[in-house]
Amino acid sequence: MFNKLSLRIRLSLGVMFILLICTLFLTLALNRSAINMTNTIEAGVSVPAMSLEEAQPIEAAPTVNQIQQSYQLRSFLLLSLIIILGGLATYLLIKKLLSPLETLEKAMDKRTVSNLAENIPLPKHDDEIASLTTSFNDMTNKLNDSFIIQQNFSAHAAHELRTPLAVLKTKLDVFHKKEHRELVEYNQLLDNFDKQIQRLSEIV
Repeated sequence: MFNKLSLRIRLSLGVMFILLICTLFLTLALNRSAINMTNTIEAGVSVPAMSLEEAQPIEAAPTVNQIQQSYQLRSFLLLSLIIILGGLATYLLIKKLLSPLETLEKAMDKRTVSNLAENIPLPKHDDEIASLTTSFNDMTNKLNDSFIIQQNFSAHAAHELRTPLAVLKTKLDVFHKKEHRELVEYNQLLDNFDKQIQRLSEIV
């Protein structure tokens, strides 16, 4: 089911999940810190009365201002830590989701005339990257077909052009070897030239 979702939706769901986890951890951390601060304030305020004989030197309890500063510092440190971990998790998630796009890019860079017929394997997910890969494969297959047609046409055209040129050269060589040439032979040569030139024009 998840594989059939678009890349946009999968990225959105992944980032939302990471934000949910980060927010949950931040809420729990701040609540824990607030409870600790409240317990510290209560412990500092409700010190039981003692007689002078029982009194022992004790350390001065932290003031409310000190507790608030400590709470703010811990909250800032926790917030920074969660933002860093959330950013790292988001980066790793997006890198994993976009890895088929990187694979497609490398395959495109390696594409040459000699391997136009080779199709790039489709990714597992049926998303935008799979659609792009399919379109690229279709395009390279069409280019390969066109290239084959062009090669066949060039070979055929070269053969067709070579034949009348060979006939012209042969007729001319035979004509040159004769010592005495009559008017009829001149006319025959010109007729042959005319036919072969007409043939070349039709090929072109």
